[in-house]
Amino acid sequence: MFDLTHPVETGTPVSPGDPLVTVTPHATHADDGYRVSAVSLGSHAGTHVDAPAHVDPDGRTLDTYPVDAFAFDAVLVDCRDLGARDPIPTDRVPDADADCAVFRTGWDRHWRTDRYGDHPYLAPAAA
Repeated sequence: MFDLTHPVETGTPVSPGDPLVTVTPHATHADDGYRVSAVSLGSHAGTHVDAPAHVDPDGRTLDTYPVDAFAFDAVLVDCRDLGARDPIPTDRVPDADADCAVFRTGWDRHWRTDRYGDHPYLAPAAA
């Protein structure tokens, strides 16, 4: 199993116009004997799954799906040769017998930089 998430922390990149992510101490071991953080963020922040309800007024919310609906047998597709804003073409989509494909762009190396949003993307025909 591989966890593809980034940590949620103050300054986590968000889409323009979305609420900023802040994580601040609420209680500390030194002062309170335990640690609790206050977290403020929009529902579209960080590594996440878009629920159909995000774009469809009648779409399902994530809590209506069983947890195992988000665990997959996947095939890894190496797309690290693609550059900024290059489309991932149809010929990169595998015919493998797997639940889904993970397209490795290597763009995680740009996390927390201005280049992060310039990642390669699936061409409409590939999607």
